[in-house]
Amino acid sequence: MLAGLALEFKLDAFVYSSTIPPGPDLDDAFDASHRSKREIELYCKSLGERGLNWTIVRPGFFMENFDGFMGSLAVAILSQGLRKETDIALVASDDIGKVAAGVFQNHGRFTHKTVSITGGCLSMNEIKSAYKDVLGKQMPSVPAVFAWLILKLSSGAQHV
Repeated sequence: MLAGLALEFKLDAFVYSSTIPPGPDLDDAFDASHRSKREIELYCKSLGERGLNWTIVRPGFFMENFDGFMGSLAVAILSQGLRKETDIALVASDDIGKVAAGVFQNHGRFTHKTVSITGGCLSMNEIKSAYKDVLGKQMPSVPAVFAWLILKLSSGAQHV
């Protein structure tokens, strides 16, 4: 694993990009992807006890996930699958790169730290409203019935 090699070769900084957990703490990871990321975070932290200078960055939901056809599908599924009051931590992918570069340039300041990267937290209604305010049109979305069907049939989508 890369973290083990970083320790072996005594790298000055090791940055692992994870994800903001779906709940208040790491134990709220209920799908394989989030559980795997949680395990890697814990592994990096354990290597820190042996000298690894780790930093974990946790980006939010990429705003670019709303682009194109897949984005219109994401809009519909999130609109149908989330409670109205559920906020989504949003981030632009360019911002992740800038934060990661800053971590590398100032690695001493960020050693053994976890940094969540988000441009803000909004509900789907707030996201759609902001989209309309800025672009003057509705946010693209597939029909709600299609999203409802996916939510009923897809075990992965059911954990939204």
